[in-house]
Amino acid sequence: MNINMDERTVRAQLVEVKKYLAENEAEREVLLNLLRGYEGWLRLYGTKSIESVRQLPLSKSPDDRVKNPMGFARTVIKVLQDAHGEPIHSEEIWRRMQAAGFVSKAKDPAGWVDFAARNNGAVKVEPRTWRWENGNT
Repeated sequence: MNINMDERTVRAQLVEVKKYLAENEAEREVLLNLLRGYEGWLRLYGTKSIESVRQLPLSKSPDDRVKNPMGFARTVIKVLQDAHGEPIHSEEIWRRMQAAGFVSKAKDPAGWVDFAARNNGAVKVEPRTWRWENGNT
């Protein structure tokens, strides 16, 4: 990941992605992935809040199953491990999962983050805040 991108460039690209997303349905899936990536980058490195386009449906295909490369719990643990011992709130874990392209149909995905963290060896440091310690298996 290139963290040397500047915020103004990412915001300009985000506007362009939103424009093309509205115009071209054939490229919708690719553009949504770009959109998630740019929004995730801005959440991690930006200085201002962003307007999200989450009101757009993620898929219009008849096959409405969610396809993720890793399972939910495994992705939660990966996000915690990538934080190198820093505590992360459940909502932030979910945002990072989305930035990595994870999709869920759960009504409260951050609640499932808590469930997965608690049942897979993460250490609870505050309400809804988790940390992965070296030595956890």
